[in-house]
Amino acid sequence: MGKPTKLSDRDKNWFKRRSRVGVRVFRTWETRKRIHIVCEGSKIEPNYFEAIKENLPPNLAEVKIDGTGANTLSLVQKALQLRDQQSDNYPFDEVWGVFDRDSCPPAHFDNAIHMAEAAGLKCAWSNEAF
Repeated sequence: MGKPTKLSDRDKNWFKRRSRVGVRVFRTWETRKRIHIVCEGSKIEPNYFEAIKENLPPNLAEVKIDGTGANTLSLVQKALQLRDQQSDNYPFDEVWGVFDRDSCPPAHFDNAIHMAEAAGLKCAWSNEAF
């Protein structure tokens, strides 16, 4: 086995280099996020997010996309329903409502955003067309 190292040798460079050889480094991975995106459109927005999803690294996030074809307030209500129906064993980390700022009345648009924020949903919107 050999004799133990002297205390005076433990500060020397050759000892520090040698002592690192036996140390194992463990890599830790962050858990993937589960994101649910509820879109206003039933074709364009889901296709857009599917294209983005294909370019994400597989260990980064799991994304589920639902196109509802509903207006702003209905979309937020649908997102809340889907969030409440999700499995308790494997819930989503984030639920997003994505809609356009088209010709809907400003009150509907503002109410949808406030309703979503009060319920813990995240919102993303665009002007005129997504």
